Amino acid sequence: MTTAIAHPAVAAIRDAIAGAMTGELAGVVVLDAVDPSAQAYALRSVTVGGTWDPELQGFATDQAVLVESSEAGAARRSMETVAVQCIAYTGSGSRDFDAHRASVGAILGAISSALQSIQQVGTAGAMARISSQSWAQGADGEGTFVLASFTITASLLP
Repeated sequence: MTTAIAHPAVAAIRDAIAGAMTGELAGVVVLDAVDPSAQAYALRSVTVGGTWDPELQGFATDQAVLVESSEAGAARRSMETVAVQCIAYTGSGSRDFDAHRASVGAILGAISSALQSIQQVGTAGAMARISSQSWAQGADGEGTFVLASFTITASLLP
């Protein structure tokens, strides 16, 4: 797998997501950043470090990872917040939107549970969660799809 890691938290998030795709989700492809050739053939996928651009009607990578650093308290304790844009996608030649919505929901549920395992990134204490999501669905002559564009926010205390 080719990696495009902008921050160590991205790798931790990607690895947690990949580890969660088991059982009924075993066929879900986990992509490290936008990969049009892989996304074109994956019936179910999670893209870590990418988002959906409705104007382009396609996947995009701009502002896929945002890092903010801050200090707080009298001791000037530092904290990093890493926001990683991701996409959960399912699509096929069928017209069954309910099945696609259920599949994306199961993927997000597994990701949410897996993120609880992130307690450290490098030497920093960490926690991660899905902080926002936006769903879309569509149909064309080839079939239907449902996707959730979501943000995973990781907080790190170095």
